[in-house]
Amino acid sequence: MVGELHDDGWLVNQTRMWLASQWAVRAGATWRDGEDEMFAHLLDGSRAANRLGWQWTVGTGSGKVYGFSRWQVNKRAPSLCRNCALNDACPIENWPDDDLGPAVDGPDLNKAPIPAGPAHVEGQGAEQVWITAESLGTADPALAAQPDRAAVFVFDEPLLRKLRLSGKRLVFLAETLGEIASTRPLEVRRGRVADELSERAVATTWAPVPGFSRIADAVAPVELHPWPWLVRPTTSSVRSFSAWRRSH
Repeated sequence: MVGELHDDGWLVNQTRMWLASQWAVRAGATWRDGEDEMFAHLLDGSRAANRLGWQWTVGTGSGKVYGFSRWQVNKRAPSLCRNCALNDACPIENWPDDDLGPAVDGPDLNKAPIPAGPAHVEGQGAEQVWITAESLGTADPALAAQPDRAAVFVFDEPLLRKLRLSGKRLVFLAETLGEIASTRPLEVRRGRVADELSERAVATTWAPVPGFSRIADAVAPVELHPWPWLVRPTTSSVRSFSAWRRSH
């Protein structure tokens, strides 16, 4: 799985869960470090989705970790077991210990305010669309609102120094920007986002990721578009996907 992640920049959801479980549940390593490593290589890396998946794996919100065993691998991908050198001495033969973790004080996620962004377009009069890596594509709501409006993208240099993204991830971003540039005028810059967009009247799409609100406050978009939720989040149980689904 690590080889696929590094070579291809892609893992199906099931193997992402297995890798996270091996890292944080079986090996007992810090989930934040694992999430950073996975995010650096995934072509579709999303801080919101990636962090949620890793926190779910370690039992945040419920105290129940997600473990995996040979049975699951045999069910989903039996060839992995058949061709494994440890077939007769499987280290994941049994389910890992899944004792409930210690309770900690924190917000009640069932009642806390939901940061879901605006429900309708706020403001007007933008001259350019500021597109972010979280919503990079021609279907971005702020882009789609006016197909002929020029766009601008900023490679956030301080953030990139911190994230240390893989080369293939950066190439993927550049290729996607090339596709957008074939449909409308596109300006690509590198630096500190707030500085590069200073005094520009931009439209953008709200993004459910850490840091968006802080950067957007500095950029001050004159037009803010809603995130295209499949189901807009509400105050409901997030202890499991099943519980969330029942509430909707």
